Amino acid sequence: MLSAVTLPAEIVAGLLAAPQYHWLHQTISELGIPAGTLGGMPMHSVLNLALVLAGACLVAGTVLLLPSLGRGWRRGVGAGALLLCGASTAATGLIPLDVDVALHVLVSIPTLALAAVPGLALGPVLLRPGALRTVVLAVSVLALASGIVVGLWIEAPLPGLLERVAVWPTTVIIALLGVALVGRLPAQAAERSASVGAAE
Repeated sequence: MLSAVTLPAEIVAGLLAAPQYHWLHQTISELGIPAGTLGGMPMHSVLNLALVLAGACLVAGTVLLLPSLGRGWRRGVGAGALLLCGASTAATGLIPLDVDVALHVLVSIPTLALAAVPGLALGPVLLRPGALRTVVLAVSVLALASGIVVGLWIEAPLPGLLERVAVWPTTVIIALLGVALVGRLPAQAAERSASVGAAE
């Protein structure tokens, strides 16, 4: 759930970088370039720290809640994507564009390519049938397509827009899945207690 800290950090950094920052034409990573350098932004450290924190929380949360996901290919795919996205997000903050452009792009690709996978894999498992689950799946498909386009098409028009279509909704969806999973913990604990009591 804490992985969503990147959204307010990015919005604040982008607003304070106005008017030099263009939301549609510039990527999220460009907000992480230090002020004083070419294209530098005033709140670069806030965004980079938020990325590291979000990535670390995503990895830690996935590891801690992994037993609650149960078994099955959907759970395995979803958990694997969450771990890779978490590591990728943290690395993106640790290696800003101004440090090493090629390495920054390399470590950020998993986030763009896989951020929609948890919603597609775990949405049907953690969310009840209904409008919310339908919206999560539809938005995840759109985000996946956008992530693939911006990840593979270097000269894609409006890269800032495409990147945000891939990242913003999936950030919210991952937090939503976290809430749903935590909400299931009491019921799972009760089931385990009942099983132990029956065995005794």
